[in-house]
Amino acid sequence: MGARSACVVLNGLIHWWSKHVALMYKTRVKYHFEEKLLQANLKRDLPTSQDNESRSKADPDDAFNFLQQSIDLLRLVYQVFGSGLNSTGPLFVVLCILPLVARGIVKTEIWGKAYVVQAINSHYIRKMALRDLTNDSLKQDMLSGNICDYVSREYHRAQSGLRDIPAGDAESLYRQSKTPFADIALGIVGDLPILYFAGLAIFTPSKLSMIHLAILEQTSISLRYTFSHIVFTGKLWPSDLNRMKSIYRILDLENQVKDGEFPYPCSQEDHRGKGMSLCIRNLSFAYPGSKSDRTAVIDASFSIPSGSLAVIVGGNGSGKSTLIKLLNRLYVPSSGEILVDGKPIEQYNVALLRRATANLTQDHNLFPLSIRENIGLGNPSLLNDLDKIIESAKLGGAHDFITNFADGYDTVLRPVQTAYLSFAANASDELLAQYKAMEKQAELSANLFFKVESDNDCSRTFMRLTSDDIKFVTVDEPSSALDPQGEFELFERLRQARKGRTMVFVTHRFGHLTKHADLIICMKDGAIVQTGKHDELMEMGGEYSRLYNIQAGAFMTS
Repeated sequence: MGARSACVVLNGLIHWWSKHVALMYKTRVKYHFEEKLLQANLKRDLPTSQDNESRSKADPDDAFNFLQQSIDLLRLVYQVFGSGLNSTGPLFVVLCILPLVARGIVKTEIWGKAYVVQAINSHYIRKMALRDLTNDSLKQDMLSGNICDYVSREYHRAQSGLRDIPAGDAESLYRQSKTPFADIALGIVGDLPILYFAGLAIFTPSKLSMIHLAILEQTSISLRYTFSHIVFTGKLWPSDLNRMKSIYRILDLENQVKDGEFPYPCSQEDHRGKGMSLCIRNLSFAYPGSKSDRTAVIDASFSIPSGSLAVIVGGNGSGKSTLIKLLNRLYVPSSGEILVDGKPIEQYNVALLRRATANLTQDHNLFPLSIRENIGLGNPSLLNDLDKIIESAKLGGAHDFITNFADGYDTVLRPVQTAYLSFAANASDELLAQYKAMEKQAELSANLFFKVESDNDCSRTFMRLTSDDIKFVTVDEPSSALDPQGEFELFERLRQARKGRTMVFVTHRFGHLTKHADLIICMKDGAIVQTGKHDELMEMGGEYSRLYNIQAGAFMTS
């Protein structure tokens, strides 16, 4: 009795320890692949990240799940074909697993196969579209438009059109048998172990005792259970394998923007206090995978000398922002070339080239970090220099609103989610209050939050300009959240921060800026239609003069 108790205790300890070790190993595998995937995502360039291949989801948990499923599958196979054969013989094992094999043959399954499912029933598609109209994001439109009754009637009509068409998932519908013969055959095959027992009782009654019969019956149940587990695991294993392949496929993705071998600048002595020079020759570009056949940039050619201030103007969709992305080497041109300081841009190391550039865009985003870190990341080497961060925030227009927060520069405006409620906790007012306190965020209106994002990006750009490594600055319509006076002051501060750097501005309200420009590039429908200085282009007439006069006319009285 004592030995039995000791064995039970020892078994419990081993079971507890094995679960602890498994959890620890799972954690290490997960953290390993999490970091690998993070590094791969950080290294991925813009066009590659927009490919469907890189958008496929890769879960670090899948790596351990695949390993665990593989080990379980091997263990189960050994249990059936190792211990099962030794204890009962091959015929009995075959008879026990034959029903499961037969079920796998006669039952039509598509699990684990590569397939695409699409709904083609018009009533079903209509029903799903109408159901989406109940989303919270559309609630105001539904109520103010008084269209709830219409949606209800249309939903009922679509539902009636479906009649008795099954609404289950495609995998379950595919599995349904069209005739009863398969189920009858499976029932007969399932009785084969019983027929085996009957045969033993008839032909070798002396060898069949009640104990032997009980052992055979128990073995039959065990083998069936084990083999069914093998079948179930075997069905899941291809999916786990594909998920594992997906992880390595994402890790092995090659960037479309290829790295060059030359550092930038090639010589620190030659570039001290100088900006980047650019020469664009017959540059064309169309966005990969775009549904439109339109080319975004068409046969562009121009030069921007070192230290120049250039302004790109044009209407919406003229290709201005696309040209800026090409100059920052975010995309690879379809044809033509970009020369940087006399060398093709693709010959430079991408990381070193981007270390020498600053890009302020019209797309504003807050990182889920403190405001201090959001701005300081403009120049990571000065992240701990609060004075520089505050100075940059003042230049970017963010300092005043930052001081209104209780935590000042340590405020996190877009925090990551740190808590969640269980289903049962939703009924508890006390727990709901605690949850809201845990996940409390700064309460800002949508317009104010957009301005905060804009000012934050501007401040980060000024922080970036504290680095002497910056040789080229692009400013792509960052002022959508600013009034004309605020935009004028921002552009003036940016101009004053040039210090020999090459600057390229893109803006709709360009009147006050083009008069200071060394070069104006006017675009229309993806093509460069005019280049020159303000006075030259006004005297010449054409697209630039037309755009300028439209803006000037808005402030003139008749």
